[in-house]
Amino acid sequence: MKLNYDLIRNLLLKAENQKYNSSLSQSELDKFIVEYEYTIEELIYHLKRLEEADYIDVTIRYASNEVYIYEFNNITWEGHQFLDTIRSNKVWGVSKKVANELKIKSVYALSQIAIQVSSNLINQYLSLK
Repeated sequence: MKLNYDLIRNLLLKAENQKYNSSLSQSELDKFIVEYEYTIEELIYHLKRLEEADYIDVTIRYASNEVYIYEFNNITWEGHQFLDTIRSNKVWGVSKKVANELKIKSVYALSQIAIQVSSNLINQYLSLK
């Protein structure tokens, strides 16, 4: 399965916008799936990838090789840093375009692209002042 960059960003933004913490229960994740028209398989895949990148803490439990519990427990420090880098629509759009054109398919590489895009935009802004 390919990484869906928009799913990653939407998921992190959704978790961050929770009132009291950055957790999303299984029922909230089910609503997220419906709202954005993702599949449960896509969601689980991306939850696992984000956990591997140490961007989130997640609980996924299996029974008979089927997922029966999935919860997004919180965004980690690294996850917040990543989200802060991709929050801007301008940075996000350019980062996604670069990653797609270069056929880059890792969360870490996307993060590095976003950092570079942010840096370039800051340098452009400062050179205009």
